Amino acid sequence: MNKEEYLKIIQKETKKINTDEKEDILSKYESYFINGYKNNKNDEEIIKELGDPVKIAKEINAVNSLYKVENKKSVKSIFSAAFSIMELSILNLILIIPIFYTMTQVHNNHKVSGETILTLSTWLFAFWGVMIITKI
Repeated sequence: MNKEEYLKIIQKETKKINTDEKEDILSKYESYFINGYKNNKNDEEIIKELGDPVKIAKEINAVNSLYKVENKKSVKSIFSAAFSIMELSILNLILIIPIFYTMTQVHNNHKVSGETILTLSTWLFAFWGVMIITKI
């Protein structure tokens, strides 16, 4: 794989990110290659250091989804964040479904307000997102 293929994969896999943000992300990864070339590294060495582009794109999607939840607390943004994070690890799928079920049951019984559920969800996804991205 070369630089162009690597960047094309990141571009393709970051589907839900707007064009300006995507250009910034691609520019950032382009600069990694430029710095690598300055240190006499080839594409293969740089790609090995950066890691799998599909996994990087999934991490970018997860972070972007968490950002959307933080700024726009809606059910759609929460579920979007949940699924972006779940793409990173099947373990999260196993852990998060019971939590979502419990949260919806609590909300349906009117014991907790919707605002509280959204706030808790935001913090939960932020925590999981950080854990996954930093590989804790």
